Amino acid sequence: MSTKFKTSLKILETYVKHRHYTPRYKTRAQLKAYQNRKLLIHIAWAMENSLFYKKYFQRFSRNPLDLLQMWEQIPPINKQVMMENFDTLNTKGLKQEEVFSHTLKAEVAREKAAKLNGSIVGLSTGTSGRRGIFVVSDEEHAAYVGYVLARVRQNSIFRKNRVAVFLRSDNLLYQAPVSSHFQYLFFNTFDDPSSWKESLQSFNPTVIIAPPTVLAVLGEMLKAQKLSVRPNEIVSVGEVLEPESRAELEQIFGLMVHQYYQCTEGILGLSCLEGKIHLSEDIIRFDREIVQVADIKHGRAFIPILSDFTRKSLPLLRYRLDDILILSEKPCSCGSPFLALERIVGREADLFYFLDFKNMHKPIFGDVLVRIATRCGFELRVLKIEQTTLNSLLVSVENLLSESQKLEITQLWRQYFDERNLVFPKIDWEMNQNRQSHLTKKYRRIVSSLSLGQDAQIE
Repeated sequence: MSTKFKTSLKILETYVKHRHYTPRYKTRAQLKAYQNRKLLIHIAWAMENSLFYKKYFQRFSRNPLDLLQMWEQIPPINKQVMMENFDTLNTKGLKQEEVFSHTLKAEVAREKAAKLNGSIVGLSTGTSGRRGIFVVSDEEHAAYVGYVLARVRQNSIFRKNRVAVFLRSDNLLYQAPVSSHFQYLFFNTFDDPSSWKESLQSFNPTVIIAPPTVLAVLGEMLKAQKLSVRPNEIVSVGEVLEPESRAELEQIFGLMVHQYYQCTEGILGLSCLEGKIHLSEDIIRFDREIVQVADIKHGRAFIPILSDFTRKSLPLLRYRLDDILILSEKPCSCGSPFLALERIVGREADLFYFLDFKNMHKPIFGDVLVRIATRCGFELRVLKIEQTTLNSLLVSVENLLSESQKLEITQLWRQYFDERNLVFPKIDWEMNQNRQSHLTKKYRRIVSSLSLGQDAQIE
């Protein structure tokens, strides 16, 4: 059997499974039972094939069924643990040092990295302070493509697609495997946007996949009639897509902007036809570490602890992310049993903390301040809020604001703080930022540079 045929067969198999058989999970109980069956098999496999997991799980039990029954009590690992134990965690015989060397050479040369030991390898952007590694086999890559096609309902596996992908570095992971139904063209966000025009116009993509900041630049080019492409699908990846940005992009492109919740750890969620992101619960079990934050009902905000029961090259079980997610208050009208998200807030490390009048530290989501600011009737282009100390915020915006506009935003924020008995911080403003700088790295609207220290009191 040829490699091309095996790849096409795997894409089709995964597509059919997740598009036509997923509806059998009509309830959460049915979905949970399915997850447990798959996870039990995968735990046993990981203990046989990953030296790290064999040693780690045997601290609790040698029996996969016992492990499954105590699953939520097993301490999770995180990126630091994964990276420190990469050599024994992956099942492809890869060494961390050689992966970094191999991938960084390609990044410097601005080329896509070739396979290493027959596997696709790459690095995360490193916004959490340390770059992570992903490892994907050819079979897993084909399954990834089939899964995404199955979950993106308006797209058919038999429709020919021209896919334009905008990222900071090219990688085989972002290309479809050998297939006559996919043409792929990579655009490097390190390049000047004006250099994209000719290739993008000639390629005439049916699908554009890009971070929100890049989609905004493309939207401006369309409005200025410097570009005339008309894709039938727009996908936001890599950064948090704010509601106001989404509404503006949908107006410009005349399409719903879909979202892929994807990171080094895999494809964690995709939006449905109603626009809600649903977690990928047919390939990953998500346990929840509840986060208590002001203005969010208890149980809705959480940090995901994922257990992927499909990945074998780099198995991830009881793996704690540093993202904070908020569940939708109501079930999605699309009818899916998969958990729907109201929004992806961002990184746990970027929670803001402010003092109340009892000198206690109170956490709030920084994106709340973004949402309050956007209630104003004027444009806030590339807004970024950074907490620099307990009593100060640095607010950056690309366009120039008048004193009265800054005062209007400040008053709205002050009202929010007063209602919650929080000490209002000092606000510093920084304007006329260069948007091009946001295209060369992962853009974060919310950043905390605060270090509370061990003596901090948090209520």
